[in-house]
Parts: sequence; C-alpha cells; structure tokens
Amino acid sequence: MFTRARNWHVNSYTPDTVTDFVVDAGTTGSIVHSITISMVPFGSPLVTTSTLRLIVTDNANAEQFELLPNTVVDSADGPQVLDFRSITLLGGQKIRFQAAAGIELYASGADDLSA
Repeated sequence: MFTRARNWHVNSYTPDTVTDFVVDAGTTGSIVHSITISMVPFGSPLVTTSTLRLIVTDNANAEQFELLPNTVVDSADGPQVLDFRSITLLGGQKIRFQAAAGIELYASGADDLSA
C-alpha cells in the first residue's frame, strides 16, 4: 500500500448542520488514526459547552455508522483526542459531523494512493 500522510481540519461550519469532515481524496480511500476535538469559546456571552456527533456515510451521504453519538463537549475539559488506531474509509466513504457552535476538529491519518 502506498500512502500519503494527511490531516483534515475544520473550524468554520453552520451549527447543527451535518457537514463533511474527512473526505477521501478520490483515491482508493483514507485511514484515520485520531481525531482531536476542541471547544473554542464562542459568541457573547461565551458559549463554553457544545454538542458533537460523528458519523460515517457513503458517497450519497447515507449514514452507515455512528462513530460518536451526540456528546457534550466542555471547554473546561480541554482538547479531547479520539484514538481510533485506524478507521479505514473506502473510496466514497467519509466522516461527517453535526455540532452546535464552538467546535474545532482536527484529524490525522493518511490517504491510500494505491492503484
């Protein structure tokens, strides 16, 4: 397998709308090793808690699996890391999220560039 290191980051989105996060690069898929979740104090008065849900979908956005059910994220807890070791996304699959305001996400992994 020929891979290329890859990171995915999102800090701008429409709250409470399901949004693409990790999308394969049009190759044969991607591997996600970890996802870091941060709560960014937001607005006035400051929002210090939020909710987050992570799902895996196919290329038509049909839900296939829920990675993280609706979960409260609190800024007092600091960044949280979900260590998956390896989530393999096949071509067309992606990780999407739905969150209230104030969440920042960062994933680390690799794209499979094998032909």
